[in-house]
Amino acid sequence: MKKIFYLTGIFLLLVSSESILPNISANQKFPEINTDLNYNDGNKSNNEQLVLQYLINIQDNFSSTHLLVPAMEDNSGQTFNNALTAMAFILSGEKERAERILDFYASRIDTTNLILNKQNFFYNQQARGFYQNIDLNSFNPFICDRWMGDNVWLLFAFKHYEKEYGFSTKPQYQQLIDYIKNLLIDFYIDDPSGHGGFVRHGWRWGPRNSSTPQNDYQLHEFDQQGNPVGHEEGNIDAYAAFKLLGLDDKAAKVKEWIDYRMSVLGNSGLPLDLYSWRALAFCNDGLYYKQLVNVPENDAGFRKVLIFNGKPAAGFFSRDDHSINNIWLDGTGHMACAFYSSGFADKGNFYTAQLDSFLINKTIGGASSLALPYTANKTGGYDWVDITKGFSSACAWYIFAKNRFNPFTLEITPLTDVNIEEPIKLNYKLEQNFPNPFNPGTNIRYIVQASPNPSQRGALGNLVQLKVYDVLGNEVATLVNEYKDAGTYQVEFSSSNINHHTSSGVYFYQLKVADYIETKR
Repeated sequence: MKKIFYLTGIFLLLVSSESILPNISANQKFPEINTDLNYNDGNKSNNEQLVLQYLINIQDNFSSTHLLVPAMEDNSGQTFNNALTAMAFILSGEKERAERILDFYASRIDTTNLILNKQNFFYNQQARGFYQNIDLNSFNPFICDRWMGDNVWLLFAFKHYEKEYGFSTKPQYQQLIDYIKNLLIDFYIDDPSGHGGFVRHGWRWGPRNSSTPQNDYQLHEFDQQGNPVGHEEGNIDAYAAFKLLGLDDKAAKVKEWIDYRMSVLGNSGLPLDLYSWRALAFCNDGLYYKQLVNVPENDAGFRKVLIFNGKPAAGFFSRDDHSINNIWLDGTGHMACAFYSSGFADKGNFYTAQLDSFLINKTIGGASSLALPYTANKTGGYDWVDITKGFSSACAWYIFAKNRFNPFTLEITPLTDVNIEEPIKLNYKLEQNFPNPFNPGTNIRYIVQASPNPSQRGALGNLVQLKVYDVLGNEVATLVNEYKDAGTYQVEFSSSNINHHTSSGVYFYQLKVADYIETKR
């Protein structure tokens, strides 16, 4: 059940405006986008080989031991990025290079370790997992966390290796899998509110209000009452880990919790990951989860077209923000993989092809290669990104997309299309109005999906009601009261819409479609 704002007996909601984009298909010809860009034909393209060469080059040139890869051609060795790169190496047949990364982590499981400032799975005889981020020369951690999700991605990498090569010569790999498995079970708790269960975040290094690292502080995070809370994206990772480990009971409880959390959060304000991650993890659980990838694609706050290297290209931003024109290459990569896993092969091809538009030439250690930056430019909070440098995770996602690989299931997706006859059950899209505050008018946007109950749909579509109320619950205006087909719509609220005089102040909006109601101010 969704969390609804209640005011004087009336449920209210506001939705927002931005330019509306149609549902995109890879075989559509866009006047502004070159769609004939190295489509995925099941073979390794020259570009893919050159991106693989980039990962090889940075592994050989950014640490004295030639084991780990840096995040952005620097001294930052991120556990997540190295897990992704190990999987990309396995996909590409680079077994020895994958082993360099996996050996690094498998050798750092000293149960008697008493050195806090060390990348080791144990501290003071307690399993805490690996740090998120370490210096590639000293192997000491930066000020960061032992994030549960990073340990899950390491487990994915080790399970991927096991699937391809087995552990007959690498028994230490199985040992590390067992340690991570036990860590996740230890971090798991049943949800106190009764909605399944979740895996807690992991250990925080130092009090969060201190810039001086002290000790592994606590399992974070807690709410204001001191109750443990879970992270939605990290628990999608945990769900996939439990499935790979055969812990179906734990996986079912985590999925129940995630579905509940999504019903509470609704569709507004979610990061891109919570669409693509769920589609990748739950794609075998029905069309509802497959169709999640179409939500950000139909949303101009997520889907962007911009000029890069002098040419227009499409991709996705990390959050729903129509005011920012930037593309997150990691996100575009896992959206491409999610389209494949969800059965939308044409869209998977399209966005995989678009990734080629963002490749940059790199020469490292005398060897030429191609790489993807982390974002297309520095806007939207990405001022720290150097777009002249490659980012290892973006390059790994590129290789995943070229191979139609789902890292949550360790499967390569066949080029098949989803059965669109299966009943669709999707959340409706509700957003904040723009501009807000406003004078004299503001735009309202909403997305209508097919009703989950066919009996609630008429021959003309879904009955949609969009109304405006004042703070006392008095109806100010009815903006929409008609049947609508599934699609994206926008309407303007201005003085011409009102039923009586309105003064400056706070107003509320209600969108009602079938049994779906939510509010925004």
